[in-house]
Amino acid sequence: MNRNLYYTVEHILSELAIIITHNSKLPEEIYECYTELQEIADDLELMVQRSGMDCEEIANDIYNIYLDMIDLYIEYLEIQASHVDML
Repeated sequence: MNRNLYYTVEHILSELAIIITHNSKLPEEIYECYTELQEIADDLELMVQRSGMDCEEIANDIYNIYLDMIDLYIEYLEIQASHVDML
């Protein structure tokens, strides 16, 4: 098992957990990403074997998905801020 992959997954899970805990009504994709990443984290070695990719590639792919979730989160915050501005 590659440490980089393990720590990438654990770090992203931690960050997403903080976002989910402190916000309500997030885009569904963020919740789904968190759930899927938890499932992946439960057996990273099996996922590496099944994917046929090396650990570095998987870590990069997971990080890119995380960045997409951050983009969704920023859009969510912008929408929330625009609703506050209207009040």
